Amino acid sequence: SKKNRLRSGITLVELMISTVILVVAALGVMGVFIYIAKSIQHSKCRGLASNLAQEQLQVLKQKNYYRVMVTTDTGYRTEFNPSVPYDKGYFPPETILEGGIQFTRLTHVTWAMEISGEILPLPPTSSDTNLKIIIVTTIWTLNSEFHKVQIKNVLSNPDAVVASSMLMLSLIHIS
Repeated sequence: SKKNRLRSGITLVELMISTVILVVAALGVMGVFIYIAKSIQHSKCRGLASNLAQEQLQVLKQKNYYRVMVTTDTGYRTEFNPSVPYDKGYFPPETILEGGIQFTRLTHVTWAMEISGEILPLPPTSSDTNLKIIIVTTIWTLNSEFHKVQIKNVLSNPDAVVASSMLMLSLIHIS
């Protein structure tokens, strides 16, 4: 019976092996939680950035067509490929602190023209086409990486007269 009592415990080697297994399992669980926390933070930033961009777009779309000025002094944020254009004059960059995160909201407005069902941007020196493209970009940094959300929309002049024309050809046969 004395031998059985000595054998009923665990050895030091068994204790060390079980401790290593528990530590490895705990580190795995903590790694999953870290990944989940990063994912939640990224989703939060993306949602806030989208809301900030939509807010600016809504403000501009509610203005009179002629009060939304076309960008004449364009700057570029080169952290992205392609570079992000923004207006340095009429709609300068805005720094917004939301949810403990610092966002930069950029706005760019350009003339546009519809060609074969596709809306194409025009240079700021073009004449008024009764169509403008609004691009609102929200930028933030997370884990030393730049991220962006960009929303594009078209603003049309509700007072524009739609021009239509018809070409009539008459063929006259003279003998």
